[in-house]
Amino acid sequence: MLSSSFLLAKFTPTGAEILEGKDFRKAKEAASVAKVFLAAEIIRLMEEGRVKNSQILIKRSDIEAYGTDVLADIVKNNNVVNLDVLTLIGLMIKYSCNSSASILSKRILPKRRDLDKVAKDIWELKDSKLAAKDGRRLNKFSLGDLLLIFRKIYGKEGKLWNFLKEKLRTSRNIYYLFDQKEIEILGCKSGTKKVGPKYFINDCGVFRYNGEVYFMGAMVSDRSISRAVLGIRKIGEDLLLKLDSGRRL
Repeated sequence: MLSSSFLLAKFTPTGAEILEGKDFRKAKEAASVAKVFLAAEIIRLMEEGRVKNSQILIKRSDIEAYGTDVLADIVKNNNVVNLDVLTLIGLMIKYSCNSSASILSKRILPKRRDLDKVAKDIWELKDSKLAAKDGRRLNKFSLGDLLLIFRKIYGKEGKLWNFLKEKLRTSRNIYYLFDQKEIEILGCKSGTKKVGPKYFINDCGVFRYNGEVYFMGAMVSDRSISRAVLGIRKIGEDLLLKLDSGRRL
């Protein structure tokens, strides 16, 4: 059975105003959307001088054998390759590269239990779960927490934050949450993951419309990936129509 969560919010000088939402405080498997938080945390550490844009030696054994992985194409004809931290962040966000995410998680970010604590204490996330009790990696985020992450990213200035915003702006929008209307998309991230018999399809992003900046996100799960994708598109269409007409906002 099709299950969905969605959220539409407007950025304000002091935070965000929720305009429409359903189950947006429920943490779900975020798939590649979780990479936005990983990237933002590394940028925060770089801004604080705790991480440098150093070169990382990457071997064939570092390549993950699943999903989208542009890094595999770079490494496959070489025994090793050196890439810096920002390049890996760019590959992780723009191309949703799983090997880049894995390398950054192992070499730069703290262990998952510590990262989970950072998410709660520093980023003030309320619902998300990044580690199980045994320390196993989780990527469960709520749309409410993703709104907070995006708002913090777009509320910051500087070369490093602008670099991340540019990569989000050019990231592939796989499931077309925004494809029903011509709007200025400032940044977006999509993802899909199969857990057991169900597909989790997610799309989140920030856009400018009539001089205001908004966040829109949707998480849809179903046994049928095609139904889930259609559900994402329907949510995007409905929310943008409501925003355009002002109905129930």
